[in-house]
Amino acid sequence: MANYDESQETTLQRIARILQCTEDDAKEAMIRYGLIQQKPPRKKAEVKVLRTHEYTKVHKTYHCVHCGFMWGATFSLAKGESTNTFGQSPNKASVHMATGQEEMRLDTYVSNCSNCKRFIQTLSRDELEDRYLALLSTCADAVKRIFTTEVPR
Repeated sequence: MANYDESQETTLQRIARILQCTEDDAKEAMIRYGLIQQKPPRKKAEVKVLRTHEYTKVHKTYHCVHCGFMWGATFSLAKGESTNTFGQSPNKASVHMATGQEEMRLDTYVSNCSNCKRFIQTLSRDELEDRYLALLSTCADAVKRIFTTEVPR
C-alpha cells in the first residue's frame, strides 16, 4: 500500500473511502441520517434592467466679452436635461434642452474670466482711460433709465 496521509483527508472523503462509495453518495447518506444539515438552495438575485438614457454631447464655447478670451467645455446631458447660454447683452439668455441627438454646439458669453487680469495688465494708460470712461457712460445711462422711469402708484 502506498504512503497514505490521513491528515489531508476531509471527513467526507474518509467516510466515502470507508463506505467504498463516491463523495456525493456519502454526503447524501449523511444528510438522510441527519448527520449534516443541507443548506437551503440559494435564491438567484433579481436582475434589474436599467433604463438606457439617451445622452447628448454638448460642446460649449465660452466667450469673454471683456477681454475676448475663448475656452470650451464638453459634457453630456441626458434627454430632457437643459443648459443655459447667454448672449452678448445680459437679456439674451436661452435655455437649450437635450433631445437625445448626438451633438450640440453652443456659444455663450461671460462678462469676465480668469484671463481678464492679464489682459488689463497689457493695456496702455490711454486704452485703460478709454475703457473706464466707456464703462462710466454705460453706468450713467443705466442710472438715468432707472430714475426717469415712472412707477405707477
